[in-house]
Amino acid sequence: MSFKVSGCVYESESGSGIPGLVVKAFDQDLIKDDDLGEALTDSQGNFEILYDEKDFGEKFEGNPDLYIVVKTPDRHHVLYTNKKTIRQKATVNEHFKIAITQANLQQSYSLEDDKKLLKALIGIAWIDGVLEPGEQKYISQIASKKNLSNDIDLDSLLNQPVPPEQCYDWLQDYLGKNPTDEKYQELYENISTLISSDTEVDTQESEFLQFLSDKKTRRQKFQERLMKIFLDSKFLGQIISDTGEGAKIANQGVRTSGYYARIPNLILSQLHSTKSDHLLKDDMGKIYLDDNFAPIEKETSVDELTVIGELPQQLSGMFLRNGPNPQFQPLGLYHWFDGDGMIHQVNISNGKASYRNRYVRTEAFEIEKREGQAIWPGLMNLPRFDGPHGIMMKNVANTSLVWHNGKLLALWEAGEPYIINASNLETVGSHTFGGKLQSTFTAHPKVDPVTGEMIFFGCSFIMPPYLEYGVVSAQGEILQTVPIDLPSPVMMHDFAITENYTIFLDLPLAFQPMRMMEGKLPIAFEWKRPSRIGILPRHGDNSSIRWFSIPPCMVIHTAKFLVLGNPTKQQGVQF
Repeated sequence: MSFKVSGCVYESESGSGIPGLVVKAFDQDLIKDDDLGEALTDSQGNFEILYDEKDFGEKFEGNPDLYIVVKTPDRHHVLYTNKKTIRQKATVNEHFKIAITQANLQQSYSLEDDKKLLKALIGIAWIDGVLEPGEQKYISQIASKKNLSNDIDLDSLLNQPVPPEQCYDWLQDYLGKNPTDEKYQELYENISTLISSDTEVDTQESEFLQFLSDKKTRRQKFQERLMKIFLDSKFLGQIISDTGEGAKIANQGVRTSGYYARIPNLILSQLHSTKSDHLLKDDMGKIYLDDNFAPIEKETSVDELTVIGELPQQLSGMFLRNGPNPQFQPLGLYHWFDGDGMIHQVNISNGKASYRNRYVRTEAFEIEKREGQAIWPGLMNLPRFDGPHGIMMKNVANTSLVWHNGKLLALWEAGEPYIINASNLETVGSHTFGGKLQSTFTAHPKVDPVTGEMIFFGCSFIMPPYLEYGVVSAQGEILQTVPIDLPSPVMMHDFAITENYTIFLDLPLAFQPMRMMEGKLPIAFEWKRPSRIGILPRHGDNSSIRWFSIPPCMVIHTAKFLVLGNPTKQQGVQF
């Protein structure tokens, strides 16, 4: 089968084609993207890339997940890439029309920008404390191509170690505010080549084997330190411009949009290589995929269940339970919390009982169902930074259910709720309260039985504010959203309310994503981190919260208790 990728690259202001640009086509792959070929734009800005499945032999995996990269004639600068909007399962004939602004063209040839890139590469090369000969040679080659070989400042940087903090600053300076996909593509390509740059070695076998061992260790160390930079909230905060909507964009769920679209996903997706502890994976599989935790394979409906004994005629109602139930073999480390949401329903009426179970059909669930396999790993693994279908981590909507304002909501604490039809359990769709939900949504909101208000919070594990608090009116409208600063992200699963106050539990069960790169679970109890209880007036702002220190502990769920004082009024804390 033959494939053709064609198109036209033109100047957006004049509409004139841009000649002499380099266009490369790639097939995205989880491990390493396949290079499908390249071409130069002609005098009218047109290009055409032809390739055949025979060129790839056994490596050919069918219609490609296609993206292209457009570079300047010297190949030093990326002008365009559609890596975030990949054409899934591309056809045999794909056409692109690509507009490039004059400002983008001019910026791409900026010598100052070249110098910033070189400084960032030097900082990254030094980040493991060693500047290998191969790394120095590669950097010197780039400097020569960019006419910076005689730059005294750059030359001096190659002769002395660069502290990691300086690397932060140089990366920030190069990326600037709200960096484009094109800048990330250029940085990624240079970093990838830098990492793989070879060092001169002796040809003796023993020394060669030792070199491979050392290089593997150095590469892993390099990747870990680089990942720590790109996942560091301070660094990410520096490269995101202050738009006045920090609290709103910091918790955009787990889609590659909003705040997450500004993270260097392109680099993270292709540089991270988490270790897989097979014993840990097997143990977790045995615990959470067997016996009482084993998934139910079918959706069924039973109109009349066998009743042992007798159900009272006057007893009428519905019991609903939500829980994890993976539809496919999970990827990576599997935890009980990762399975796709499945709702079980028992109806009792007129002395009879019926049963029904249905999956919560979230957007990612439907995509995996069409693909016939799991695409996203669970919370014990790093997210899919490459964002397949625009999603970094699947909303499984599997933890609990709440009834509010005439709606049955299936909940998961790292994404938005899903509306469920209570009569037949069919999924209606996601619920963002008219687009006003800008954070994640707790799996355990509290509904005030007197006012009808629903109180909720949302957690962020990457960037402050790590906690957001909100109140939904009895009519289903979000009345307020309050960002609350915590010292660091924690696993806050539940909270409590009283008649007038909301109570938060800032406890030291911390989320540390970099532990995954060492084959460990990302959740750890930090004994030295202070434990606190925060009390906030229900309709107060972040300045009115008061914190009280308590001994180190962890509370997963809260419980409800009543304080009987005035016999005409019950007071208490609601779970």
